[in-house]
Amino acid sequence: MNWDISDILVAGRLLDDYGFDSFDMVALAIALEDEFDIITIDDKVYSCKTVQDLINVITEILERP
Repeated sequence: MNWDISDILVAGRLLDDYGFDSFDMVALAIALEDEFDIITIDDKVYSCKTVQDLINVITEILERP
């Protein structure tokens, strides 16, 4: 899936607004791991409903000691 950054809203719902499915969530988790050089807790990423939820999960992971 490719979107213009201006099309992405913080309150955007991954399923309803952007059409994410379970495969997309797996791909997203992998992409986040690669982009931020982190190991995500997949359950947390999979439970995200909005873009803001993703931001919160990434922030939480990056702020860990």
